[in-house]
Amino acid sequence: QTGTGKTYTMFGSPNDEGVGPRTVKELFRLIDIDNEFFEHSVSATVGELYRNEMLDLLPPEEELVRKGSGETGQQANGARGRPGTNSNASKGKDAGAPGGASKGKASSKASSELEKLEPRPCNDAEHLLAMLQKGTKSRHVASTAMNAHSSRSHLILSMFVVRTNKETGQKTTSQITICDLAGSERLKKSDAKGEIAKEGIEINKSLTALGDVFSALSEGRSHVPYANSKLTQVLKDALGGTAKTLMFVNCSPAAASFEETKNTLQYAKRAKKVINVQQQNRS
Repeated sequence: QTGTGKTYTMFGSPNDEGVGPRTVKELFRLIDIDNEFFEHSVSATVGELYRNEMLDLLPPEEELVRKGSGETGQQANGARGRPGTNSNASKGKDAGAPGGASKGKASSKASSELEKLEPRPCNDAEHLLAMLQKGTKSRHVASTAMNAHSSRSHLILSMFVVRTNKETGQKTTSQITICDLAGSERLKKSDAKGEIAKEGIEINKSLTALGDVFSALSEGRSHVPYANSKLTQVLKDALGGTAKTLMFVNCSPAAASFEETKNTLQYAKRAKKVINVQQQNRS
């Protein structure tokens, strides 16, 4: 639901950190505890699904280091440039690369989308947080009648971790995905026009596809329509896969938003019925 604080929940502010920054810091805190017996390799990507296209939100690594995190991002107002995708994105299948965790037809599509993003090595939490800040500032944002800073894309932070036992050499691969979904909106209420209206239509279509996946999984259907949207393809492992998944649902208490809030809670009810079976990926 648009304008209900989803992005704030996920990323917060410098004085009140959200889920993303807290997860990054906790990841490296746990790595520090394990360093005596294990070696760790961490890489990450920051991208957005904008109008059903995956875009890399990070500049080349040397530019990221040179400019730091003080640059302002693009503020969408109808005519925007696209953040460049990197045609030299890693396509390796080694542990820690996005292609390494893909299984099955739908997962291969997810891998294909993620391979448009270049994984960047991360030395510590500060390095990864600088990447995240740089990426979020490049995200497509616009002003609507319902939200002065409306996200016009789904932002996806993926962290890839390879943990190697120093004594046995056994490797465990992990992926942490943090997705800040753009909010559903009614065009009559948002008063969106032109390109901004087209963005809203694409957002609603992808969220509908996500809801269809929730329904299929919760009802135990033999066919789950992951292929209907790039959003569901990318999030497949978190939707009925082998991941541990946590979902926040933000809704408005305003009387004027009653129908949207009702739909949001019904959406959450369907999501809650999805059951994942966690497993470790070792080699």
